[in-house]
Amino acid sequence: MRKQLWLSLALILAGCATERVEVSGPRAQRDSDSASEEQERYSPDVRKAPEPNWEQAAKDRLNLGLQYLDKGQIARAKRNLDLAIKYKPDLPEVQYGMGYYYQRVKETNLAEQYFRKAISVAPKNANAHNIYGAFLCEQERYEDAEDHFQDAMAARDYDQQTLTLENAGICALKAGEAAKAEAHFLRALSYNPGQGRPLLELGNLELERGQVLKAQDYLKRYLADNRHTPRSLWLGIRVARQTGDNNAYASYALLLTQQYGQSEEAQLFQQARSTWQK
Repeated sequence: MRKQLWLSLALILAGCATERVEVSGPRAQRDSDSASEEQERYSPDVRKAPEPNWEQAAKDRLNLGLQYLDKGQIARAKRNLDLAIKYKPDLPEVQYGMGYYYQRVKETNLAEQYFRKAISVAPKNANAHNIYGAFLCEQERYEDAEDHFQDAMAARDYDQQTLTLENAGICALKAGEAAKAEAHFLRALSYNPGQGRPLLELGNLELERGQVLKAQDYLKRYLADNRHTPRSLWLGIRVARQTGDNNAYASYALLLTQQYGQSEEAQLFQQARSTWQK
């Protein structure tokens, strides 16, 4: 779920900021003022520099802070996120960005405060509800999470429905509600038929029901638009074993053990293989 949170934030903030983002912040204003004073000595009619764009400065700092956080550079991430809030505290993105920071450093209470602040600043902000829902799911507060996912989906101007439905489906799986998860994943595919995670999870659900051919079909649909992951390889191994496709089985097993040998799916495969060989 944490990966989904980062993806949510990355999609919200298109573009890539660099360390030199103060062009629209206070330092730029000071430099601009100095330049204007110098110009005014020779051109009394020169116009003063425009007001800094605080919203863009905050988004730049937020984007940069999240990039540092993703790289594990915690101090730099915090410094940039603090600046983002200083520049534009009423921007919901900077509030839930800080919430995500505190979630990553396991300060759960502070994380929730910032997530809730984001929603109080913008009660109908779908991204805020989606990200807060993912956080609540991680805390195993499944019903509350579902409520916020529904709030996100209810926003008319929201364009990340597939991501929210994926989050809601994963959360329902964690809660042990397979039917609800299936409904969310199928709805996600109605928006984006090639979306990877819903296809894999639906394949897993069908395999658990004994519907091997349906599981195989979901895997094929996944591979048409997506690259292999440990989860897709693990699904492929089990499907190939049950369909008797020894070549596919060997290929999937080799990829999983060689490329993703430390993954949870590789461990599950090793455990299962010892049982299958008996």
